[in-house]
Amino acid sequence: MNPWLELNRQPAVLEPWQLLLLLLFLLGYAGSIGRLLGGRGRLRAALLAVASGALLCVLMSPWVLGPLMVAAAVAAVGLFTGVVMLLSRLLGVSGRAVDASVPVAAADAAAPIRPAAARAADPVAVG
Repeated sequence: MNPWLELNRQPAVLEPWQLLLLLLFLLGYAGSIGRLLGGRGRLRAALLAVASGALLCVLMSPWVLGPLMVAAAVAAVGLFTGVVMLLSRLLGVSGRAVDASVPVAAADAAAPIRPAAARAADPVAVG
């Protein structure tokens, strides 16, 4: 059995469980490579991406469609990131420079922590 020929037998529409697994993979992948989550959150997002990607690869029929979808999703996220970076540099809105020698946790630890009472007294200030 040639798996590439089996791709022709795949239904034209993806099932809801396939879409859900692909969505979970994309959310986990984006969360694991982004800086929105902390270290533990990125680890959990990476585990979610690995688990949902593996399930998608195992449960797809034909199986070769699962890895193709995962690879296409990773390529799409990379292409989107590259286009955004290129446009932001061309338009001059690339943001502040990030010092790679200072870890994110150390930079966050250097910021002063204000008590809740001080934040409530000054609702306009961010911090």
